[in-house]
Amino acid sequence: MQQLFPLALRRVLPKQVRAPLIDLCNFFRGLCSKVLHARELIQLERRIALTLCHLERIFPPSFFDIMVHLPIHLATEARLAGPVQYRWMYPVERYLSTLKAYVRNRSRPEGSIAEGYLAEECVVFCARYLDDVETRSNRATRNHDGNIDTRVELPIFVNPGRHLRGVNIVNWDVDTMKRAHQYVLFNCEIVQPFLSEHREMIRNQNPRLRIRDIERIHNETFASWFANQVQNMDFVNERGISDELRSLAQGPNFIGKRYKGFIINGIRFHVKEIEQRRKTQNSGVVVIAKTTSYSSANDRNPVIGDVTYFGVLKEIVELEYFLSRKVVLFKCDWVGQGRMQRQDENGFTIVDLSRPMNTGEPFILASQAQQVFYAEDPIDKGWHVVIKTSPRDCFDMDRREEIDVEDYLLSETCTGDISDDNEEIRWVREGVGGTATTNNMIIY
Repeated sequence: MQQLFPLALRRVLPKQVRAPLIDLCNFFRGLCSKVLHARELIQLERRIALTLCHLERIFPPSFFDIMVHLPIHLATEARLAGPVQYRWMYPVERYLSTLKAYVRNRSRPEGSIAEGYLAEECVVFCARYLDDVETRSNRATRNHDGNIDTRVELPIFVNPGRHLRGVNIVNWDVDTMKRAHQYVLFNCEIVQPFLSEHREMIRNQNPRLRIRDIERIHNETFASWFANQVQNMDFVNERGISDELRSLAQGPNFIGKRYKGFIINGIRFHVKEIEQRRKTQNSGVVVIAKTTSYSSANDRNPVIGDVTYFGVLKEIVELEYFLSRKVVLFKCDWVGQGRMQRQDENGFTIVDLSRPMNTGEPFILASQAQQVFYAEDPIDKGWHVVIKTSPRDCFDMDRREEIDVEDYLLSETCTGDISDDNEEIRWVREGVGGTATTNNMIIY
């Protein structure tokens, strides 16, 4: 109901009918989130009242029983009692199914459940004392990232995550290795001062060049300039050049690895190739990148902002630098903002995956990738509806400014006088002459 039902309603019902139904689905999706914010719950309280008013204009009065009225109070209940996952019946029902599985003697179900429960408690108690043995209580989750190498110094070489399936040893061509290494350099924090220095040097040497041409030259020549700069600094012993920085400046080996699957950030990714034989989907990728936008070729005041790119995972590559330092990259077909990405009248993001961008930067770091799913649009061929999700064990505990729920409940906003717009309305019909009738009533 929260994800797929709104997609089914997009092209089936008229807009005035599907709009409140989609709002109702969005209400339950926000209510069932793993992390709830007080401000969002206040907005849900206001939205559900308006949504039910729209539904009253569509459905007959017999439709509105007590269960339809119940959503009015659900947001308030979540604001007082917390996330719904701690209060709904699904965990209880699953545990009842576990107890029913203990029954071996159908003539004595209570005794079987008691014996099975006691055996389970004994096994769990003994497992607490087994440190070197993998048990059900201490084993890693299905999408566990693996252990992080704490011996590295540069954050770019800290590779959380683990690969799946087999490994293919490949020889990189010059163009692929150049693009991948360039992206690694541009996203390494320790290289940022060198990036600014190189860009300023190009600007001083070519004062008449446009900003766009300066950026093009900067992207093409920075890797070689950076290698020479680090080599010269190492020769005169400046800034205390570390071994990992030397390794990063020298570039990766021409021999690398290619994977079919990878787990990172609690998310399982597969390349598009192996999904052709499956009904599941794990190749959708989304990334938010800072992009410089130009209105024209002569634009001297470009705008830098966050742009959302949706893509399909094509390759998972691993670059190996000297000192056995490694970086995992995702190579994707990207769809950016413009004609290949739009929002429909229902608020859904739709992308055209049949015509990806011809970009010179197909790579992203594996740690930057987030997952989305694509549902094929039955009307527009080639277009897909984007469904955003979050990892199962990940909680979005951002540091946004929050309000205290108890203070809100005691504030004037919540407890103040509520004005009634209908107080001045006279419900007695005026201007119409009355009719007197006489009825003979028999009282028993």
